[in-house]
Amino acid sequence: MKLLVIATHLPPYIGSANIRLLNYINYLNKLGHEIDVITVKYPTDYKYYDKKMENAFEKTINIYREYPGLLFNLAYTKENSVKKSKMNYSLKNRILLKVKRFVKSNFFILDHYLMWISNAYRRCLSLLNEKEYDYMLSFHESPCSHVVAYKIKKEFPSLKWIGYWSDPWVDDSLSNNNRIKKAIESNIEKKIVSSMDKLLFTSQDTAKMYINKYKLDTNKIDLVYRGYSSLLYNKIMKMEFRPNEYEQNKINFVHTGTIYKKLRDIYPLYTALNKLSQTELNKKIHFYFIGKFDSQIDETLLGNLNNVTIYPHMSYEDSLRYMLHSDVLLLFGNKNSTQIPGKVYEYLGSKSIILTLLGDSNDPLNDIPFLKKKGKVIMNNETEIFNTITDLVNNFDNYKKMFEKPIEDFEWDNVVKDLERKIKSC
Repeated sequence: MKLLVIATHLPPYIGSANIRLLNYINYLNKLGHEIDVITVKYPTDYKYYDKKMENAFEKTINIYREYPGLLFNLAYTKENSVKKSKMNYSLKNRILLKVKRFVKSNFFILDHYLMWISNAYRRCLSLLNEKEYDYMLSFHESPCSHVVAYKIKKEFPSLKWIGYWSDPWVDDSLSNNNRIKKAIESNIEKKIVSSMDKLLFTSQDTAKMYINKYKLDTNKIDLVYRGYSSLLYNKIMKMEFRPNEYEQNKINFVHTGTIYKKLRDIYPLYTALNKLSQTELNKKIHFYFIGKFDSQIDETLLGNLNNVTIYPHMSYEDSLRYMLHSDVLLLFGNKNSTQIPGKVYEYLGSKSIILTLLGDSNDPLNDIPFLKKKGKVIMNNETEIFNTITDLVNNFDNYKKMFEKPIEDFEWDNVVKDLERKIKSC
């Protein structure tokens, strides 16, 4: 197959979804497919720029990085400004950050890649005038990728277009409540969805949401997954550089990724850990949070506990090192959401026990049977958390025997062969 791929969020921009797309592309290429990728030329001083990921793509993949434009340059957070704000996190800094978020959330139609659309569109036209593609894939990381593909589809209606949705767009649980912005984007999304030849989703609930909202033909819908690389995992484990902070006589719990206040309530965990900190069991546990909190209050609350350490975002490989050497991986589900956190599948490939805290009774994580083969799945409330951690510490060897085996179904080789089949069925 010859594939034209359009995605704003790809390495060296670090992020859970970006690693997923990187592996989709690399593994499809390893299966013998010719791939051209249209993405963003990220500034190297971007807060989420990971220099170690600059050469993450297979060499035979053609990567076209287009400038994101003035809006992005005004909106993105520089690494230096992050360091300065941590040194002097004043009231003025907090107010400026809130104003910046408010403007981005309420007044940017689509997102801050808006000006990238024209650059990416021109590049696509240039490539389509030189060669023919079997399929065009666009990824909702971010929606501007779909807009570029929509413009191309209008010019080349016979080109099969497959759209990928890891999260909802307009109805995302994290979306703002600006009615004008929502109305405009709903109209755009409707046109985009109706023009796609096939739609790929990462959860059944999100797929159902789109089917019901836009009256989609279920034959156009498929589910795809994320995976993990046992080769990479084994390489990291063989390096034997267990994080220095991990104590041999303690059970080390790790959470990787962002804690969104609107989706993940950390207060039950905080109260449980605070209660545990006053018992003898506190000498046997420690929690590590790797990634950002979008609430300074939540970060401070957890960070003040003597059994918690918080690290800011780090490179993908370093994050994997903490994850793979952990004893227990902490997984937060999302409340009032159809989304499944992408890290689920990376966690499933580890030898660690997984402790899953469901966002609510409708959390789609509760429907993933593999999680119950890797650990405990409980509601996110203080009593259940306290009792489960107590039982886990007191019976750790038994837990380890029951739950340490990785789930092989989600090896990247298996995941991408399934993706390849679903692309070809379009």
